[in-house]
Amino acid sequence: VLITALSYTDGELFLGTTLGSLFRYRDGKLTSDLSLEDRGGVILFMASGSDGSLWICQAPDENPIVGIARRLPDGQLRAYGAESGLESRILVARESPHQRLYAAGIGPKTYLYRYLPEEDAFINLSLPLPFVHSAAFEVHDMAIDQRGIIWLATTDGLMRYDLERIQRVDLGPYTATEIRAVTAAGGNCLWLSSSTEGLIYYNEDHSTYTRFDQDSGLPST
Repeated sequence: VLITALSYTDGELFLGTTLGSLFRYRDGKLTSDLSLEDRGGVILFMASGSDGSLWICQAPDENPIVGIARRLPDGQLRAYGAESGLESRILVARESPHQRLYAAGIGPKTYLYRYLPEEDAFINLSLPLPFVHSAAFEVHDMAIDQRGIIWLATTDGLMRYDLERIQRVDLGPYTATEIRAVTAAGGNCLWLSSSTEGLIYYNEDHSTYTRFDQDSGLPST
């Protein structure tokens, strides 16, 4: 069994595994918490919410998975699928600085959602993509900056979403490069991890980018 996802909340460290098991580490003790083996396979991502919830993204095992799972603060498990407004498998969830939860995943028409706590359901925020995209379009990661701008790391490059429109960010020859991870660095700047081109530092204010590869001291791509 391998640890494939980590998340820290309220003094507890949660660990997700390749078998779909969830463990909890607190005060030097590791205990079994929940089993998601009946739902699917490997736990690939977890995110803590400000209310004490733990949002869990899981890979399919024998059957397809739609949606996302949530460990409630009382330790119970709640699954969100088609009946909760989700139409595709979710790969990542992030809470904004204003404590709004967004979830992203697979499909050109089902890649971005927002959680509505008053309805305990999700709403699809996906806008039509303004470019020719790959058949297997998906969002690998996302970051939400202090302005509420949502940055999406996708199979087809870096996307900028502001609730009114979605744009693919111009990164010169790396515009269509697959981006695996993204983090907001402050000052309207981002760090991007690509699948083939190393790290890219993007400054939105100046519309500039800097690539860091093996020649820059990184040991691999």
